[in-house]
Amino acid sequence: MKWTRYVFAILLALNLLLSWQLLFSEYGIRNYLAIKAAFTQYEQKIVQQEEKNKKVSNQIRWIRSSPDYQEYVVRKEWHYAKPSEHIYLFKK
Repeated sequence: MKWTRYVFAILLALNLLLSWQLLFSEYGIRNYLAIKAAFTQYEQKIVQQEEKNKKVSNQIRWIRSSPDYQEYVVRKEWHYAKPSEHIYLFKK
């Protein structure tokens, strides 16, 4: 019966060592959870960038198809004026 105690002690020590490795090693659960959190963050950023991309592509499509909107964008963004117009910009 003595040998069963030794086998049990060895198996318990091995189990504790492997559990420690599973929890705290470089490839353990903590690192996995950190990587998983970073991955979900990157997925959210990708979704946000895709939404931005859709908005910009819609605006580009609208600019290409509408001359009135082209004129609006040029006047608003680049402060262009017709030859008979003057633009005054006031500092805020």
